[in-house]
Amino acid sequence: MRDQIVLVGEKIAFVRNGSEVACLKYSTPKDSAKDRNISIDMVYVSPSFRRKGVATKLINYFLQRFQSRVWISLWTSKEAEGDKSWKLYKKLGFTQMAYQRDYYTQGIGTRLFVKRLRRSATLPFCPCFITTPHLLSLKLLIRPLDKPHKFVPAGNYRLCE
Repeated sequence: MRDQIVLVGEKIAFVRNGSEVACLKYSTPKDSAKDRNISIDMVYVSPSFRRKGVATKLINYFLQRFQSRVWISLWTSKEAEGDKSWKLYKKLGFTQMAYQRDYYTQGIGTRLFVKRLRRSATLPFCPCFITTPHLLSLKLLIRPLDKPHKFVPAGNYRLCE
């Protein structure tokens, strides 16, 4: 059994015996934040390889590869909400910043997680809402991550203040 992690464009693939069994897709902002922010767009693991540490390996590789960035953000998908894999993100040090209920369908929402990898002298606040399409209907929310989390209602969203 030979495992490899391969970086191709904006995708990190987990390959076992020559076959891709998992991948992580990411993107960077197209504005001046591209050197300090990065988003995880998708993490997919084939069903037969789930709960075996593959997603953890992909995300840890991603975190190591982009350790020079200040912020990483990700939104959970419909599938992640269904099987509660978002607990993995918390285990890996991500902080939940927002929750939108019923985003996909009744009872299935989406969560925004962020992780600060390093401090920026020029940007001490979380800028992840600037380029996040899920929150276009909200005004820009910026809050320091050094303060304790407290959820506040905002329409269909619950935001941390």
